Amino acid sequence: MKTWNEEWSSFRGPNFFGRMLYRAQKAAIRKALANVPKGSRVLDVGCGTGRTLGWLRGFGFDAIGIDSSESAIEYCSKSGLEKGKDVFVKDASKTGFADKSFDFVFSDGLLEHFSDFSAIVREMCRVSRKYVVVTQPNHFSLFGRVLETFTKKSMHEYTYRVSDFAKSFEKCGFALEKTYSYNFNEQWLLVFKRP
Repeated sequence: MKTWNEEWSSFRGPNFFGRMLYRAQKAAIRKALANVPKGSRVLDVGCGTGRTLGWLRGFGFDAIGIDSSESAIEYCSKSGLEKGKDVFVKDASKTGFADKSFDFVFSDGLLEHFSDFSAIVREMCRVSRKYVVVTQPNHFSLFGRVLETFTKKSMHEYTYRVSDFAKSFEKCGFALEKTYSYNFNEQWLLVFKRP
């Protein structure tokens, strides 16, 4: 298995299936966030190449991103995002941001890479004032299983159910408000809300 620095330093863009996923994902995120006020302050946890950070900004949000990989932040810099202003190298489980300093926290495909993601969930909930929105692969879908069979993943993914995520967020005082599926049910978009 590669490290995240190796993964992002060798990333050359998505393949056909990745491009198809990105189109569906962008539409699902736009739909899920349609009622969130423009200008809301957003933290993109595990921002990777800055793709979703760019979308969030394009939707009208005041968004910044963090990633633990220096290579990911360098990739973001090549895309015009400024290190130390737009994107930061930070550990997702201890960001250093103040409590409730963001209107919502967003994360795309991060939690499935951890056998225990509870520390990351606690941190996302701590820094969010109202919502945490995550996208996660659905390894149980037919399309997800087909992709698993015919595509090689460079980074390990653990298999989780929506209920696994819901339980972890509930422990931090956030309830699952909405669930969306997209790209032939290959992915979930989960919206958690602080009561």
